[in-house]
Amino acid sequence: VIERRGDGTQHMVTLWLESPERPLVIDPTGFATRRLLPLADLDGWQPRAVFNERAQYSVDTSVLAPASPPD
Repeated sequence: VIERRGDGTQHMVTLWLESPERPLVIDPTGFATRRLLPLADLDGWQPRAVFNERAQYSVDTSVLAPASPPD
């Protein structure tokens, strides 16, 4: 689950963990993104919760910093 900064809207996406250091966001509805992007590059959104069929995890958003602008 990701949350939009500013208004708190939440949206469920799929994370593809081919590289655990840089998960990719798959959003079949196109609400947050219409293309495959690294989670860190998803402007305006931050992770809120991650889960699978065996476990669920909360995300401490106080330690998240906004993504740096591209060079």
